[in-house]
Amino acid sequence: MTPAARLAAAIDLLDAILSAARDNGPPADRLVNDYFRARRYAGSKDRRAIQDRVFDTLRHAVSLSERLAAAGLAATGRTLALCALDDAETADLDRGADGALFAGPHATHAPDAAEAAALAAARALPADRLSATARLECPAWLANHLDLDAAAPVLELLVGRAPLDLRVNTLKAEPEAVRAALAEQGVSAGPVAGTATALRVDPPVSLHQSPLMRDGAIEVQDANAQRACALAAAAPGEAVIDLCAGAGGKTLALAAAMANEGRLWAVDIAPQRLKTLARRAAIAGVTVAETVALPATGKPRARWLDAHADAADLVLADVPCSGTGTWRRNPELRLRLDADWLDELRRRQARLLDEAATLVKPGGRLVYATCSILAGENDAQIAAFLDRRPDFALADPAGGPHAWTPDADGGDGFFAALLVRRPADA
Repeated sequence: MTPAARLAAAIDLLDAILSAARDNGPPADRLVNDYFRARRYAGSKDRRAIQDRVFDTLRHAVSLSERLAAAGLAATGRTLALCALDDAETADLDRGADGALFAGPHATHAPDAAEAAALAAARALPADRLSATARLECPAWLANHLDLDAAAPVLELLVGRAPLDLRVNTLKAEPEAVRAALAEQGVSAGPVAGTATALRVDPPVSLHQSPLMRDGAIEVQDANAQRACALAAAAPGEAVIDLCAGAGGKTLALAAAMANEGRLWAVDIAPQRLKTLARRAAIAGVTVAETVALPATGKPRARWLDAHADAADLVLADVPCSGTGTWRRNPELRLRLDADWLDELRRRQARLLDEAATLVKPGGRLVYATCSILAGENDAQIAAFLDRRPDFALADPAGGPHAWTPDADGGDGFFAALLVRRPADA
């Protein structure tokens, strides 16, 4: 593909992602995968170049949108992509139809004089003329939900690219053996401090075709998500419930910690995600996990919860959240989230936390987790829960809830709190 065709493809994808963000449609990575599945002619270098342009533009969409608005332009896939052109590429805007980025049958049309002038003004706007939130690529309304000065170091890092972290599946391999096998493949991976199963690949490379991935010896999983699983301390022989299992990343980690001994229920509202989990479990050698598809509300859910009340040694509630801690991986979430959705998420989190509590037997453990950096989804939820359920208490021997952030160790923003239900005779 020519540079012009790559730019046009990126604009098409950005328009699709913006539309999906407005209408609560599919996530950006799925749209990108579907786009290239329908365009097999695009080579691997083309796909990588287009994806990089799309996701780098999304990472700066807040400041780019403010720049465009100041110049009188709406933020569309086209204007965002053109405003994000690097210094070498912007010369094509001056050449118009003669520029390489606008030449050929698959190119986007060249800007006319008015659009070119507005784009030049948008790019030339000094950074100190942008709002404090835009400089941190944070939606303006979200400033009411965090301490902007305190959060600035984290927000700055969330504009960059995420590292590639792996979880070594101890049902099939050990970390040092995996490191050695990766080294033989020319891949450098090192341990992540404070984790037993995490390896960080540097520089990041695709491992989808690696025998280690195909055989289930490794999974892609952020180191801080692994820390949350380790905090749960699932043990062989226990009864464990993963209440919001999704596609099963944490379910598989729990099963490995249990050494495939005990009972493990993976519960989710989306049957398709659970089918993905079942396939991943088979590859990983997980035999202890049982998938349970339950609707979000209604009698079937109530019956299952009642049938398993007070039954679990451990419940993991990795609840739906804003995903603010994953903005490096999912930059379009900045555009999806709004105040109403955040309020709805917090109500759902409280309900799920209460449901999880009913499943924990006296003396059992409950881990509440989010991939959010917002206190309203994290510490505030735990404080409110403890007011509602005095039979639970924080039990983390390391000193309370954990808020892991990329400025500490490079992982995603992640929160986890370990709670214990007091024994019946306490």
